[in-house]
Amino acid sequence: MWKFVSRLAFAVLTTSIGGCTGCTTDATSITTTSARLNATGICESGDCDVHFRVWAGEDTEAPPLFDTAVLEFRGMPADTEGDFFQDVSGLGEYARYSFRACGKEAAETEFECANTRHFTVALPAPAVSEFGIVEVTPSARLYSGDELSFAGSPHGSASQQDAITFHDGYFFVVFYDENHRVSLARRHYWNDTSWTTITFSEIVPPTGDPDDEDTHDTPNVAISPNDGRVHLAYGHHVDDLRYRISVAGAATATVFDASLFSAERDSLNAGGSTIERVTYPIFATRESDDQLFLFWREGSSGKGDILMADYEDDGTWSTPRKIIDGLVGTYVDPTGTYGDSSDRNPYLNDVATFGDQLHLSWCWREKVGNGGSPLPNHDLMFAASGDAGVVWHNTAGTVIRDGAALPAIHLDSDGILVQPIDYGSKLINSGSTAIDSLGNTHVVVRHAQDTSGTTPQRYWHYARVGDTWTGAMVGDADGPFAAGRRPKIFIDRTTDTLYVAAVVAGKARIYAAQRTTDNGDGTVSPDWSVWTHVYTGSVSYQNEFNGRLIGNSLILLGQRVGATETSVSSPLEILWLLLDSDPVR
Repeated sequence: MWKFVSRLAFAVLTTSIGGCTGCTTDATSITTTSARLNATGICESGDCDVHFRVWAGEDTEAPPLFDTAVLEFRGMPADTEGDFFQDVSGLGEYARYSFRACGKEAAETEFECANTRHFTVALPAPAVSEFGIVEVTPSARLYSGDELSFAGSPHGSASQQDAITFHDGYFFVVFYDENHRVSLARRHYWNDTSWTTITFSEIVPPTGDPDDEDTHDTPNVAISPNDGRVHLAYGHHVDDLRYRISVAGAATATVFDASLFSAERDSLNAGGSTIERVTYPIFATRESDDQLFLFWREGSSGKGDILMADYEDDGTWSTPRKIIDGLVGTYVDPTGTYGDSSDRNPYLNDVATFGDQLHLSWCWREKVGNGGSPLPNHDLMFAASGDAGVVWHNTAGTVIRDGAALPAIHLDSDGILVQPIDYGSKLINSGSTAIDSLGNTHVVVRHAQDTSGTTPQRYWHYARVGDTWTGAMVGDADGPFAAGRRPKIFIDRTTDTLYVAAVVAGKARIYAAQRTTDNGDGTVSPDWSVWTHVYTGSVSYQNEFNGRLIGNSLILLGQRVGATETSVSSPLEILWLLLDSDPVR
């Protein structure tokens, strides 16, 4: 549906219509001085029937008549010069529009139409304000042992996509309390003033020994929208699956407690086979039909695959299937430093959904020799599926996995490499992916500009528009912005504005870029090429963010830095940001 936002300013587009008495076909131009669409030279008498059609996007042909994506304007008023115009100052959903004007003399029966023209919205500059901070718990577990290989916070890690979710008016946050226990908190968006928290008997790590703590062991929560069940997966770093599922309708149950949940199990289906060597579980919900999926890595760093399973909306899951195979193909070391590799693993940059589409982007991590150490990450890869993850395509639409002749995507799959990123670029795994309103894919990762070893790591934005990928550092005319912890990317699909959220120098920062930027001189900068530093917080956070964009609210989950270097717990909270000056919607 169309939304009318009066504060937006728009370009003027003038078109001329041929084929009727007195009409001209003079070339016309776009200006940015007012919010009018003008049709010139329709007829000299002014006794005309004029018809404007305006639609989002840049398709040459208009959508069908009365389509909800089309604005219809008929019987336009004439200005003092006998031309016809339409005020569109209230129009505002997307950055780019198309329009066509058709007209005829009153005595004629057929409309004559001008060619389709396109115009660009001059959106206001992105702005982010702090709505408030909502504490989930004052004492979420913090991993701070001196001997730990992976210390920090297991909540909000960049390799985690599902520490927080939202369903039917409720927030859900999963975490480990100060005694290692798996905990699930629920709170209504507006109606509740406190959280209802379920504390389960299971602990992470299962030994309860602080020396076994590992920030890879992230907790994850999802809701299957079609039956209202709650799904939990937690405590994995090359470990057997740890999974709980609720009864149907539990997500919105009046009494929310542990009795709604199954016992912990190591299989997706009750009594099923153990799912082994699990790391990085990611839940994803397809937008077109609300089907839930689970992705995970099977194996280890430098030697692993990506598997997925489909939730059947009845408490059961499909048989897991391999999507990406890390053990097929030989990677030839371009540096000649490490040697060639026959083993690797993919690191997903989250899982993104749009309509019936599932989009994956990832980097590879190689391992040389049997049991050798994992090597630096390299390259950006991409694949998409429109049939629930059975058949997968590359950017050009070529099938690269069909489950039969092509059993899984692998190193040598056709066209999956979309951006070469060399070993020496210090590419960090587990970036973030999102999809805009037109189905374009956006990925943000962190790496250096070159392989010299002396240039700092920066955030890079890579975008797929149609069949073309482009990439650039996140920054402005003065240079790239500072990078910190691994970032997350969010897209406001009402304007296709991108927001990169990260902990930089210990504080929350938000960088934003519009789909188009009006330069004020009749020109428009290329899509997402102008970034703005729009927010810096005041609170010190331990690690990275998980989050959701809901309406105009950017909801970020973060854990505060501990009071001392040896603190074993600290507050876990929601940083609630607004993306414009409107009230929460």
